[in-house]
Amino acid sequence: MSEEFNNNETFKVNYHVVVNSKDLMTETRQLARSLMENPYLSIGDYLKNISDHSLEKFIDMIDEGEDGENFQEFLLIAEMLARAEGLDEGTLDVITERTNILCTMICCESLYRKGMIKLHHNNMSFGEDMRSAIIAERI
Repeated sequence: MSEEFNNNETFKVNYHVVVNSKDLMTETRQLARSLMENPYLSIGDYLKNISDHSLEKFIDMIDEGEDGENFQEFLLIAEMLARAEGLDEGTLDVITERTNILCTMICCESLYRKGMIKLHHNNMSFGEDMRSAIIAERI
């Protein structure tokens, strides 16, 4: 990106634009549509309810890293989920941190679906107060 950002600048998500953007993945548009209808959604509930196909798509995005084709969309998904938790709009640094947390939670969901860990969906959060909560346990 050639644009420079102010480190204290926050970013707002316009759900209408996201829903109507044909350039975005179906999962991103569905999340925006869902949040327009009901603005509250926990990360744990979101991950419990995504399809195996969508989960695999997210795992592929994580594997591709920030140079991947859809990684910026992953930032958008993380920010929409943070807003759905009631958290304030994030700066670029905060959004990056939330994206890293989301990557970890998606990997945990994948391990959970493979029967490799016990997962506490109710403890999944971007909030500071949940940073010490246990989200996964070895079986």
